[in-house]
Amino acid sequence: MRILSQDGKIDIPYELSVLTIERYLDIDSNMEPMDSYAICAEVSGKKYTMAKYENEEECVAIFNEIYTAFERGKEGVNA
Repeated sequence: MRILSQDGKIDIPYELSVLTIERYLDIDSNMEPMDSYAICAEVSGKKYTMAKYENEEECVAIFNEIYTAFERGKEGVNA
């Protein structure tokens, strides 16, 4: 399975990556700092920010969707 970044510029293999959820300091439209969350992937010692979300709940939900999609794909291959 492949994972595409939110902006479509990064494409990595799920099987060779370590995904993490990390706090991310971002700047809002008024140039004010704001806390957000990111899904990051580490592949061969290099870290990539794959997606950013305004709240932790949304970030965790997407993270879980990625895992579920991978598990479904594994079941399809083994069936």
